[in-house]
This record gives sequence, C-alpha cells and structure tokens, in this order.
Amino acid sequence: MFNLAAIQEWLTAIQSLVTIAAIIIGGFWGLKLYRQNREKAPRAEVDVRVNSRPITLESKKYTLLHLKVVIHNRGKVLLKVDDGLIRVHQIDPLPPGFSADALTKSSAVRTTRGPAPDWPLIAEQKDIFSDGNEPVIEPTLKDELVFDMILESRIKRVDCYVYAGRKTSKGSIGWGKEIHYDVQEGKVLL
Repeated sequence: MFNLAAIQEWLTAIQSLVTIAAIIIGGFWGLKLYRQNREKAPRAEVDVRVNSRPITLESKKYTLLHLKVVIHNRGKVLLKVDDGLIRVHQIDPLPPGFSADALTKSSAVRTTRGPAPDWPLIAEQKDIFSDGNEPVIEPTLKDELVFDMILESRIKRVDCYVYAGRKTSKGSIGWGKEIHYDVQEGKVLL
C-alpha cells in the first residue's frame, strides 16, 4: 500500500522548498518596499525661539538677546547639518544717518521669496557649524543650538534670520526661518 515514511519524506522536502521560496520572496518584497519608501533628500524644520532681558555691563545698560535654534529632522534619513548662518537686523529705531529712503529703494514691499529690505545689520554669525560641532540628527529627533547676543538698550525691534543646511556635490539644501521680535515687550511680532 502506501509507504508512510516515503510520503513523510516528500512532504518534508516540499515544506523546505516552500520555506526557502517564502524567504526569497519576502526578501525581494522587503527590498521593493524599502526602495519605494526611501527618501533620498533630508527634510527638516527650523524654529527660532527668542527672548530678551536687560543687563548691565560696566555700568552701561544693554539687552541680552537669547536665540534658541531648533532643528527638527522630519524625514526618514539621517540629517547632517554643516552649513549655517544667523543674522540680526535692527528694525526700530533706525540708526542715526540711516535713511528710510535706503529701505524703500531696496525693497519696500516684500513677497515671501523676494528680497528683504536692507535693514541695518547689528549681528551676524556665519558658518555656525565651522567649529566641528556639526549636528547629526536621527529621523524624528531634534537638536537645539543656543546663541546669545548683546544689543544696545535703545533697540526696540529686530529681525532674526536663521539658516541651517547641508552642502552637497550638487549645491546645498537648507531650511531657514525669519521672525520679527519686539525686544522691549519680549514677544514675536506677526
């Protein structure tokens, strides 16, 4: 009749072949999904938090402007940041000798991507990551950088611009954030 040992041997062989085929198909399926969902370029969001407080240095009154730059990796790839810039422009009051005509000639009306008025530059830090302190941020995580600047106490409003990015062989990719801040009232202006 039926040889049960031979049938069991055939079934074990078939089971082994089906298992091997399933592992191979699963591997290809996983690779296909990885390639479909993979992001080649990083995605990030830059936020700037500002506060200020009066300080006295050598019996003169100043304002300490404290900027916290938050870089949040919104992508699915590791984010390496090696390029950055911070600029603080004085909006109010305009310094002596600075004419309002200079602003209207440069760009009185600004679009979202257009040139900004040439506000007087009061503080700038280029290459904020040049000291070898380049953040490498895992997906969904964030990193914070802190910068302090001392301003003359007469300054009422400033424009703060922060840029963080990555230099690549094809140029650079980056993210920026600009806010107007009322130094005396301690609030961000919309």
